[in-house]
Amino acid sequence: MVTIDTQQDFLRLLREDSEFKSEVRRIILSEELLNLPAMVSRIDGRLDGIDGHLNRVDGRLDGIDVRIDRMETRQDRMEVRLDSIDGRLDRMETRQNRMEVHLDSIDGRLDRMETRQERMATQQERMATQQERMATQQDRMNDTLGELKGNMLEFQLQNKLVTVISDKMVLRNGAIVRGGQLTSASNEFSDAIYEAYQSGVITMSERNRVNDTDSIVRATSRETLNAVYVAIEASYVIDHTDVNRAHQTAEIVAKIFPEAEVFAMVCGKSINSNGADTAQNLGVVVYDSV
Repeated sequence: MVTIDTQQDFLRLLREDSEFKSEVRRIILSEELLNLPAMVSRIDGRLDGIDGHLNRVDGRLDGIDVRIDRMETRQDRMEVRLDSIDGRLDRMETRQNRMEVHLDSIDGRLDRMETRQERMATQQERMATQQERMATQQDRMNDTLGELKGNMLEFQLQNKLVTVISDKMVLRNGAIVRGGQLTSASNEFSDAIYEAYQSGVITMSERNRVNDTDSIVRATSRETLNAVYVAIEASYVIDHTDVNRAHQTAEIVAKIFPEAEVFAMVCGKSINSNGADTAQNLGVVVYDSV
């Protein structure tokens, strides 16, 4: 049995004997105080768990902060892009406004041009009408001048036609039977034309062609002494139509007087290339020195 005589003995025994120490503690301390270390240990454990949870929360919050930072960065970039888009849209609207003003100006110019073109078209129509009138007047003047020239040419030929034909074609006893003054010879010729029509030797159109011929001369050949008829068309400038008419008349007269020699002749101041070619092909005599 352990004897405690002094305070030092008591303190030594507390330090050396754990069972004694525990028993003294149980007696001196209450149950709550005795359980306090265990409670503190449990609280420490729970606090450690809370610390871990808080650490995890902090980690998650850090992640959220990072994501929020990235989102803010993206939003900043989006705002910059939107600002850029707004600027581009503003510039596009400004350009569109300028284009609309320009188009309005162009529309105005086009309207003025259309008005000018309409006035020009009206003036051109008036000019065309005036030109047509002038051309018609010119044609009338040309026709009148041609008729005057033709009449003058026929008048000139009347005085020397028989002489010209007699010299050029070696004929004699020439007389105008169509296109000159009425004579017994011309009356006989007209009667022969009428009888040929009545008997069906020639048609009405052929009779009219003979009557429309400028001149027809009857003569006698100096070589054969046969009767000769010369169908003559006179024109200031001889062309192929004059040559064809003289040739057609000669063919009709040959049907009326089959025993006679019949020739076609054209007279004028000059002859064009078509007339000359046609005369050569048809064997029509040309006298272009009237």
